[in-house]
Amino acid sequence: MTLMMDNRFFGTALFVVSIFALGGCETATVETRPAPTTAPVLRSDSESRSSGGSERTPQTVSEGVVLGSGLDQLRVGVSTVEIVASASGGLYQVDEIKSNILSAISDYGYAAQEGDGGSASGLSQNALRNWGSRQGLDVVVGVAATSKPFDRIGNFFIYEATGEAKIIRVADGRLLGSESFSVRGERKLEEDQARRNAVARVGDELVPWTLKRIQPSSLGLKAADVDVSYDRKDSIEGIMDRLSGHPAIVSVRSLDEDPRRRQAKLRVVYTIESLVRPIDVEIAELLGYRKK
Repeated sequence: MTLMMDNRFFGTALFVVSIFALGGCETATVETRPAPTTAPVLRSDSESRSSGGSERTPQTVSEGVVLGSGLDQLRVGVSTVEIVASASGGLYQVDEIKSNILSAISDYGYAAQEGDGGSASGLSQNALRNWGSRQGLDVVVGVAATSKPFDRIGNFFIYEATGEAKIIRVADGRLLGSESFSVRGERKLEEDQARRNAVARVGDELVPWTLKRIQPSSLGLKAADVDVSYDRKDSIEGIMDRLSGHPAIVSVRSLDEDPRRRQAKLRVVYTIESLVRPIDVEIAELLGYRKK
């Protein structure tokens, strides 16, 4: 057996082995290449999948779970200022308008609350919103009505009245509607009857207008209590910030929290037309959580 080595090719060693046997000669050529001198390239998980690689980078799985949700009543506050001035200059307050609006709000399925967010000088949007925020309300209805003497013949009086209504979304202070009316009452024998008649007549304008704009189909708002078991890397503040960034979510408030078990109950108010899926499904996807 004769061994010859040929180094004519760059980086390639050719070994020619001649094997002599009876009656002939066979020649076999074997090629070997040097090991690569460059470092191996590491592929990302997406690259491995696209190229058919079997190795995958471990993914972090969130421990968060949206346990469920239940509808809650929308909380609507009514603040009315009804001031009437007598012929002698005194001021009186009446409540006809407030009682009518509160009754209708309960019929709509809202949780109604009355309070004092206005003043005799009118309805301040900021004052109404601040009152609603302190009371944990979602929407505030502010109504102001004033009346004053218009005419008097003997003991017969006529009063005229003006009324104003404002509907405010508490979370962002957005004015959902505003309107004003002016009416003249009927002539009545007693001054008290005349002033109450004028306020009642302006209420006949204010109340239907207000109720039409706070009915569920007009407000377009819903509220839900959502139970969350949150990831150890999360915090309630962080979750609320992320949820507040959703275009359909108007407000988020923590109702209850158990830090030891990492569980919380959140109250979420959202717009109906901007949400196509159940609120707990939407929240789970937004947070990257599982839905139980």
